[in-house]
Amino acid sequence: MIKDTGGCQCGKITFELWGFNPEYSTCHCTECRKWTGSFYACIAAKTNQYKISGSEHITWYLKNPNSEQGFCKNCGSAIFWRKNPDAGYLDFAIGMLDTPKQLIAKHHIFCKYKANFYSIPKDGAAHFDQWD
Repeated sequence: MIKDTGGCQCGKITFELWGFNPEYSTCHCTECRKWTGSFYACIAAKTNQYKISGSEHITWYLKNPNSEQGFCKNCGSAIFWRKNPDAGYLDFAIGMLDTPKQLIAKHHIFCKYKANFYSIPKDGAAHFDQWD
């Protein structure tokens, strides 16, 4: 079983993950770039696959009618993404993981919106101009 821990930069929000799918997604859309300063890479964990401590320090930003971004209101770390509070899963930024050793690139989405200051790697993951 895959397990990992992680948290924000200041340590006020920490989390434990277990049994999650090791495939990660990378989003290159303009919204994610403005949120993180670059692309956003994340893994999805179902509600019964994680535990969050310090949730009182999470601020949720409704970025559009279909999704929310969660960040630490103390240090500003961009940690979570979700479709809505009842989605049944939460996406965790892989940069927040303490030991992200076993992750596998699954796909790159919104590739046509990527910034011109980097190249999307040829890492075996599928590339999509959009995402449904």
